[in-house]
Amino acid sequence: MKRRSVYIFFTILLIFSSATIAFSSKTLKAKNHTFTEAVKIVDKYREEGSHFIKVRTIEPPPVEGEVFVENENVWNLIEINEEYVTVISSASVNSETGVFTGENLKLEQVEIMD
Repeated sequence: MKRRSVYIFFTILLIFSSATIAFSSKTLKAKNHTFTEAVKIVDKYREEGSHFIKVRTIEPPPVEGEVFVENENVWNLIEINEEYVTVISSASVNSETGVFTGENLKLEQVEIMD
């Protein structure tokens, strides 16, 4: 009887521990967020076959960041010193962080400002 209760206790403890680990790892994963920003293109460059743009927000205070552009044709159409409205996605643990403080910044949409 004592052996059986010890077995049940350790089984419950194992289940509880597994559930706790699974829940905590799920909540710590980075989440994708998108931001709409009016930006000015400061620079654009290629690095190891990938395309990037360096942007500065138009709204004060100006903040700079580097954004990955997946489509080379889109990258070719973007002009330095032009202003665009962009949708940028980022992987970030904290949704309250600014647009350029996340990881893996990626250009999702771009439209020239008139």
